Amino acid sequence: MLHNIEQVAILSLVKNVYSLLLSVVVAIAGWPYPFLPRHLTLTSGLAIGIPGFFLAFAPADQRFRPGFLKRVLTFAAIAGGITATAVMLTYAAAWEQEVSPSQARTAAIILTSLISLWVLLTTARPLRPWKVGLVAAMAALFAGAFALPGINTFFDLQHRPTATVLVQALVLGVVACVLISLATHYARRRQAPPSNPRARPMPSPRSTTRAATIGSPAGREHPDR
Repeated sequence: MLHNIEQVAILSLVKNVYSLLLSVVVAIAGWPYPFLPRHLTLTSGLAIGIPGFFLAFAPADQRFRPGFLKRVLTFAAIAGGITATAVMLTYAAAWEQEVSPSQARTAAIILTSLISLWVLLTTARPLRPWKVGLVAAMAALFAGAFALPGINTFFDLQHRPTATVLVQALVLGVVACVLISLATHYARRRQAPPSNPRARPMPSPRSTTRAATIGSPAGREHPDR
């Protein structure tokens, strides 16, 4: 159960980290915030709320390991920082091409959706068929929010970005996913306890009992025999 709580905590904290970083950057640069409140509702529901519910009550796949806080903060800082950087790059590139604010926001939310699904897939490991199905279902709901009339209007996603802006968002999204995987893998290897090749293997209980029997007075042979 604690391992499941760790997964849900990571999903929630990643979103908080990149939202905070984006708020600081746009406040300093004087830019409009790249998301509307309804956009954050969409990503929070499909990348955190719904999958977090299933992950929290799922059978535990792994035994809980010490270092909960360090692992959660490390992953959230890495994934949140990379996501915020990719969003700002996408948003800035869209503004340079003089697209509408709605198109720039749509490009940013496409990028965020892609990265959020990747974070969900990474956090849900070890993967099981039902977890892969869960991620696929969330991806389908994201696609429906962009494509279905009425729903895309409600979430202000009806104004599609230009082909150039869309390609830039997708490329940056793929690069961000790769960087998150590499950085978190490196961080996990550094946090893993070092192995001691000189350590002697622990004797089995059977061999220990046998040695004690041989070494006891009752187990020794009489010298006259």
